[in-house]
Amino acid sequence: MTTDPVDTEIPVTPLSVPGSRYPTGWFQVAWSDDIKPGGIKQVSYFGTKIVLWRGNSGELFASDPYCLHLGGNLAVNGEVSGDEIVCPWHHWHWNGEGRNTLIPYSKQTCKPNLKLRTWHLREWNGIVLLWHDVGRCEPTWEPPVYEGLGTDDYFPFTEDRRYQSRIVAHPQMIVENGADPAHVMYIHGGGEMPEYDNITVDGPLWSADVMIAYGAGKESTWLTPDGGMQVKVGFRNYGLGLGGTLWPKEFMSAVMLMCNTPVDETHTDQFFCITGKKSSPEETEAPRRLVRFFQHQKHTNEQDYFTWEHMKVVGRPNLAPEEALPLASLRRWAWQFYPHLEQPAPRVPSSNGTDGAGHDGTNGAAALGTPAKEQASL
Repeated sequence: MTTDPVDTEIPVTPLSVPGSRYPTGWFQVAWSDDIKPGGIKQVSYFGTKIVLWRGNSGELFASDPYCLHLGGNLAVNGEVSGDEIVCPWHHWHWNGEGRNTLIPYSKQTCKPNLKLRTWHLREWNGIVLLWHDVGRCEPTWEPPVYEGLGTDDYFPFTEDRRYQSRIVAHPQMIVENGADPAHVMYIHGGGEMPEYDNITVDGPLWSADVMIAYGAGKESTWLTPDGGMQVKVGFRNYGLGLGGTLWPKEFMSAVMLMCNTPVDETHTDQFFCITGKKSSPEETEAPRRLVRFFQHQKHTNEQDYFTWEHMKVVGRPNLAPEEALPLASLRRWAWQFYPHLEQPAPRVPSSNGTDGAGHDGTNGAAALGTPAKEQASL
């Protein structure tokens, strides 16, 4: 595949410029079945605490957890009444819009002008998604619709095929890892470097078809009993918080959803789950091969953790030509999720291995601490 030189201009990473590193988009904050009707759960993301509660109607809500009366924590010994959350301290009621609706002991029955901060939520394939925007703007796009998921054609995302881990990383690092073909050989033991094709950007979607060698150089493995095979795997990122990986039916007909949510400036909660297509709608138990593949992917994900924990961000990386195109494309796309940051101009790497300005691009900053629904064909 030939590319125009402009395609390989490497934009500066958003992690190397001053300002908030919390991106805009949809991010997982819980699994849907964590919160039953009448249930309350406190979570900590984007450097703040959030209370989630499910009303008796089944609808899910999210707000600041601190009562605007005297600051009681609604999530600690609070309760749900109808679709409202009740402060445990003086039983002030708050609705899903954040409004005070009842002061049970006062002749002033409520203070309707008081308002807790609230968040937009979506329940998506058994996942609770929260819209984050530094400017507190309304959602500008919806989570993708994966045809077949949530129907009898696919197994549900049950606890034996889902996982959550708190790691030292930023979501930007994790998403960029999916555009780094060379590390597959050295971190994951792949026999060949993956090849990227059909790199596409469409609003919040960044997608690529990646040819991955499974079982390369081996006569037989549990995953490739008939010998090595080349598999075209679909990478689909919707913002920096939602990722989908799709394997074709000739390999496994599996789908992995990976969600990366910043806890603070240093840590991210990585959620992922895997499902597969049933052989018939009546099939209820996932085959052993799919469960084992989940464990394989869990191990593969964990192999990357040490690099993010101990790395230093290079603002303008120095790349080999084989790896420049996917990363350059992904970084250009990713900048839209940091509307509050000022993006420096990219530079084309020069032939002497520098970024064209005569230096290696290291910015001196530590790694951390400083439209309509899309259809994805399975």
